[in-house]
Amino acid sequence: MKMRKGDDEGEPRYSLRHCTRDTKLANDPAKLAGDKNLTIRSERAMPRPESFGFINPMEDSPSNPSPATRERHYGMTLGMRAPNGYFDSPEAIASVDEMAELNINWVVIVPTVYHEHRMAPREFRDFALTPSDAELERLIKRFREKGIRVQLRPMLEGYDGTGRTELSFVHDTGRLTKYANDLWQRWFQSFEERCVHYARIARDTGCELYGLDSELDHTVSFNDEWKRVIEATRSMYKGPVTTNFTRRVDFEKWLQDSDHFMHELDMLSISYYYPGSPNEPGGRSSVDEMVSYMRPAAERMERIATLFGKPFFFGECGCRSVANGSATTSQWSPTQPQYDGEEQADYLEAVMSCYESQPWWRGLYWWKWDEHINRPYYKTLDGDLGFTIKGKPAEQTMKRLFQTRT
Repeated sequence: MKMRKGDDEGEPRYSLRHCTRDTKLANDPAKLAGDKNLTIRSERAMPRPESFGFINPMEDSPSNPSPATRERHYGMTLGMRAPNGYFDSPEAIASVDEMAELNINWVVIVPTVYHEHRMAPREFRDFALTPSDAELERLIKRFREKGIRVQLRPMLEGYDGTGRTELSFVHDTGRLTKYANDLWQRWFQSFEERCVHYARIARDTGCELYGLDSELDHTVSFNDEWKRVIEATRSMYKGPVTTNFTRRVDFEKWLQDSDHFMHELDMLSISYYYPGSPNEPGGRSSVDEMVSYMRPAAERMERIATLFGKPFFFGECGCRSVANGSATTSQWSPTQPQYDGEEQADYLEAVMSCYESQPWWRGLYWWKWDEHINRPYYKTLDGDLGFTIKGKPAEQTMKRLFQTRT
């Protein structure tokens, strides 16, 4: 079920902008701090966490470095497009022990928020499609009690089927004043409110890392807007903050600007879907050949890490369990290739072999643990053709490789 529309400008009635019960109360920090019934607050209506006497044990400082910045992440992605209620399901609860068995030491939990379409400036939580805060908090607690560290990273999806990389608005050039728009400014305001809301959950549950969405590639030029989002997030959460972009972003260009917002982050990541072999039907590369094929990508990764000068990792990394999957790593489209679980496992091993010895590399998060999009074309008699690894050769490869984590 979609959220009901409000009467003004077609905005969701329960969007994150409408989250304070009482405007007068919101403007009175003393009363707000003592109000136990407020569960969702915008950053502007919320006093700084210090007013509550809160100290985050995961705060990153020279005297107290966070585990997020000092250790390698052998991680997994869980929850993308998971519906409301899933984080309390037996399947999600079982995943905690299953990941621990595979020596996974970090998990990125992804509650999904939505907008109507790729040019809609307002984000919101869907009562049917977004996990509740309560179930999210319980799942975080289960992972942390198991000794698995948590990155909380809410991510945006569109009702029209578009992804975050397609988010885009017409720029207001000021040429036609009558038709001037502020869509980007409105989107960033909504994005900020969403980031602050989930930052509070990351703070209260002790998450060791907080991610500001992923693959918002068309936003990288909005330097001041991003800085405001990072500042607002840090007013709520004292641990390290990161975000992730695809390889299409010109990291080298932006990082050469010492004033760019990327330098405000504690960590930076890329969606690593670089191929491990040439796209040749019927071809099959060995692990060593894949490592060799990745060398140009590895050289670029080192350049980015050097320019950033802080921990750099792969926020997403994976391929499907299909023949030629190591060459078409980011492809999810409804094709019917032959199942090949070994090629998926070899790709994981090649990535680890290529980067494990690099001192600048802080690890990876495999994409992904669970599938919540209806893709019947993944189901074949030979095996599942998706990115997941459960019951496939990559599962045991991961267990073996992650056992040496540091």
